[in-house]
Amino acid sequence: MGSIIKRATAAGACLILLFAAVFFTASAEGYKIGDVNNDGVVDAMDARLVLRHTAKLETLAGSALKAADVNGDGAADASDARIILRAVAGLEALPEREDETEPAAAPKTTEPSKTAPGSNSPARRPAPEKKPVPKTIPEIVAAYNETAKNTAGYEGKVKVTKAEGGEFKVTKIKPDILKPLIGNFDAGSWPGEPIVKKFDNGKCVEDENMTLGKFMSPQENEKMMELVPEGIVKASYVLNKDGSATITVKSKEEIVDDFLNDPDFQDQLKEMMGDLPEDIVMNGKMISPGAEIKAEVNKAGRFTKYALHIPVTFECVFNYEGIDISMEIAFSSSLRTECGFVY
Repeated sequence: MGSIIKRATAAGACLILLFAAVFFTASAEGYKIGDVNNDGVVDAMDARLVLRHTAKLETLAGSALKAADVNGDGAADASDARIILRAVAGLEALPEREDETEPAAAPKTTEPSKTAPGSNSPARRPAPEKKPVPKTIPEIVAAYNETAKNTAGYEGKVKVTKAEGGEFKVTKIKPDILKPLIGNFDAGSWPGEPIVKKFDNGKCVEDENMTLGKFMSPQENEKMMELVPEGIVKASYVLNKDGSATITVKSKEEIVDDFLNDPDFQDQLKEMMGDLPEDIVMNGKMISPGAEIKAEVNKAGRFTKYALHIPVTFECVFNYEGIDISMEIAFSSSLRTECGFVY
């Protein structure tokens, strides 16, 4: 009775190990190498026969026994069943069998499986080579431009939500008598109402003349979609854990002398205030400390968020020669644009 219980227990243990191996290994179809039951396919049934032979629940003989001895050690046991299961899962190749009519040859050893040192688990495949993280300004600018190109040329539908806002503050007024009047023009800051546009294959659904660059950047300033390294003084590229990246750039300071007499500005001023007296002499300097861009990039290399900040300072002098009045005004302003993308 004791021997029967032991044998049944051993058989049960072997079957449990078999089912565990089957459940925790992936099947691999298409492997056509020697088998135990001679049905032309190596599968879990062959491993089952080997385990039943090991537990003395079934006896293998002749070519079946030779086929079961896959590691060539002269015995068919659980180690052979394990190799068969690994072959079924595509983790190991079975050795070729010698033809029965040929003289016996030294037993062939199985091709060693690629396992991690000190482990029975197969070694992991090396991770795909990662692209180097841009570090220099030219490298970061190139990465930014590539992202802008991928976003603008996205072959599919994308919804872009843009919010614009800004600040305006008078910082200097002379003479002091003008402060109560000019102070009323201190507008502070204002938020912009979000605008949503849909683009399909790079074209705006609502307005075919609207490009993504014009929509993203204030005053249709598409140069923000393609930067040049010479115009950038600071840049950073941070690779996030989830594979996304954050790109931050800052452009050079820009100074425009005598911007008040620029024809375009004169036209805008005339449109707002009408004709000014001819004896008013205006001089002014515009100083931009540099535009700042912060962009979030997904793993596909397209913008998911885009923020642009353009601060500007103006210094103006007005001389009204008719009544000998001179007035100095300085004010600062900035534009902010934030975009979100849903692909």
